[in-house]
Amino acid sequence: MILERVRAGALAHPERLLVAAPDGQWSWAAVAAEVDRRVLDAAPLRGETVALQASATAAALLRLIELEARGARVVLLPPEMEPGREAEWMARLGSGPSQPGEVVLFSSGTTGVPKGALHSWDTLSARVHRSAGLDGSRWLLTFALSAFAGLQVVLHALDNGGALVLYHGTPAEGGRTGAEHGVTHLSATPTFYRFLLATSPPEVLASLRPVQITLGGEVADQGVLDALGRSFPQARLTHVYASTEAGAVFSVQDGRAGFPAAWLDSAATPLRIRDGELLVGRARGMKGYLGAHRADDGELLATGDLVEVVGDRVLFRGRRSERIHVGGAKVDPSEVERVLLEVPGVVAVRVSGAPSSLMGQLVRAEVLLAPDRTPAAMRLALRAHASERLRPQEVPRLWNFVDTFERTSSGKLVRRAT
Repeated sequence: MILERVRAGALAHPERLLVAAPDGQWSWAAVAAEVDRRVLDAAPLRGETVALQASATAAALLRLIELEARGARVVLLPPEMEPGREAEWMARLGSGPSQPGEVVLFSSGTTGVPKGALHSWDTLSARVHRSAGLDGSRWLLTFALSAFAGLQVVLHALDNGGALVLYHGTPAEGGRTGAEHGVTHLSATPTFYRFLLATSPPEVLASLRPVQITLGGEVADQGVLDALGRSFPQARLTHVYASTEAGAVFSVQDGRAGFPAAWLDSAATPLRIRDGELLVGRARGMKGYLGAHRADDGELLATGDLVEVVGDRVLFRGRRSERIHVGGAKVDPSEVERVLLEVPGVVAVRVSGAPSSLMGQLVRAEVLLAPDRTPAAMRLALRAHASERLRPQEVPRLWNFVDTFERTSSGKLVRRAT
């Protein structure tokens, strides 16, 4: 399926750029010729399961196309996986027959053990948008190839005669690479965009001229949507709700956080709320979990995301697994983070629970500041703003100012266990 897309593009525009990466640049014709050579020189892999550590390189992308063409079930391992742990991750999948065209993606594991979700190239392609207006588009690949969102970017580029721009390093370096290659489409997490806006030189931001900005992987709060709108007024903003398990569920393009309450109970958009948790239809999602983890048999998938209907909008209130329990009260870290991010000079925040013998847990906030701000000047401002905007039990009692945050290869903030 993927190689056929590449061959078709090689016939239509052979010399057009397909991949620009730290390890080289490849045209459509060059990629088609190289993968064809590998397929001819190697035995078929029908019924076999092959792991691929999906780094942000042209070599990994070519290997992915090759394995699909040879009929393997491809297991995509995250690039940040520690050396020597491949067997451990593969063991989580258990044993059993595989089919050509199957792809295994692991859930992010930001708060727990990653689970293997079985997809096919058909399920991964279900929401790919094809348009003549996208011909020749250039896509900055900020998500890992091992992420559902990363494969969506790859498939959008392949289906629309586009180019993939890969990079190593920080969001600022990604922005610089994107500007150098004239990217037209940015797709990243809100965390990536916050770092991009806060740490990129003004001349880099001015030279980035995307026509489309897509946010996914994390909750897109109003603050980051507004900041992107100010920095890139020419771009259309879209935030996507998707997951490894459910696939791409819906997208929002009205510039507002959350999604319209009218979408609930709609036949066109299978979304429900049960006990404050969002449930979504699984029609376009995974076939099921592999190994010890099994999906239920219902038509709806419990996402673990907490939501609240506020007027005509459904707003996200964090993950059920991340709730903090303070003296019997439930605190959603995402709400505390959203409020603290309103304070000018705050780049990123991670809120979690810290053990307390008296209260059970206390709210702990780790804060990354812009280079021109200091903890001494910001501590009082943050406390005052939190006290004004949050309930008493939500106000952080522990503050830690950090130089960086650990992020996954796809730009998500790694969460603390609470």
